[in-house]
Amino acid sequence: MIVKILGVFDLIAGLIFWLWMFIGIPTNVMMVIVMYLIIKGLIFVIGLDIASVFDIIAGVLIYIAINFGMPKFLSIIVLLILVQKGIISILA
Repeated sequence: MIVKILGVFDLIAGLIFWLWMFIGIPTNVMMVIVMYLIIKGLIFVIGLDIASVFDIIAGVLIYIAINFGMPKFLSIIVLLILVQKGIISILA
């Protein structure tokens, strides 16, 4: 059950990140997503789960995109990772 809930949160994070790329979401909302992804990744990386490493990487890349800018293709890759993780978690 917790996996499905976290999957929904990943989908929401991906959706908000996508909206940020086009219409601009406040930075504090984006920082909540960054913290969620990094903290979740750090909690589950203890179990040597490769998906948790992707959470950490996605969080760091979103932070970089917010503060320094990032090419669109990298942003789309991060978005696809989050959506893919969310869908797989929901279907698990």
